Amino acid sequence: GNKLDRRWCPLLRKGIHEDATQQFANAPGLLIGSDGSLRVEMTSDFHAIDEEVVQSNGRLLPRRWVHVAVVHAQSRVSLYMNGMLDVSFKLRGKLQPNDYP
Repeated sequence: GNKLDRRWCPLLRKGIHEDATQQFANAPGLLIGSDGSLRVEMTSDFHAIDEEVVQSNGRLLPRRWVHVAVVHAQSRVSLYMNGMLDVSFKLRGKLQPNDYP
């Protein structure tokens, strides 16, 4: 299927997402797609909330443990699955952390 057709479910997020108060600072985030792919969302000084995105080439299989690591080094974000590099992405801006837990 088309990457735009996927449905994404958050596995973890750091921050806040409050519609009522219009407070949105919920990156970084790790999401799983309906096809088992992973998506990492980040905020940088180049893009607004969640707009630096990297998607995995690999897929998670149902009922199987997998070790996932996301590494930020200099201007790159790399996604590893079971110790193997799956995809690496060059950030367009400087990564911006948020102040929320």
